[in-house]
Amino acid sequence: MTRKNNDIETADCDFQMLTAQDVAARLQISVRGVWRQVSKGLLPEPVYVGRLARWPLSELKDWMDQGCPPRNRLKR
Repeated sequence: MTRKNNDIETADCDFQMLTAQDVAARLQISVRGVWRQVSKGLLPEPVYVGRLARWPLSELKDWMDQGCPPRNRLKR
């Protein structure tokens, strides 16, 4: 599936990087809840691009497919 974004067609793929707002929307929690879960070790750590925190969509999907385990039990 493709979507048009600013006149550029982009393919939906697992290489997408999600913001804290995107993660919150997928998990149906608040953005603050995302950061709380990260600090408690319940959500995968974000990847920092400069000062911007981003989560790879593929990593978030893997975490959800494994039943949302704590970070120390996450299989990579």
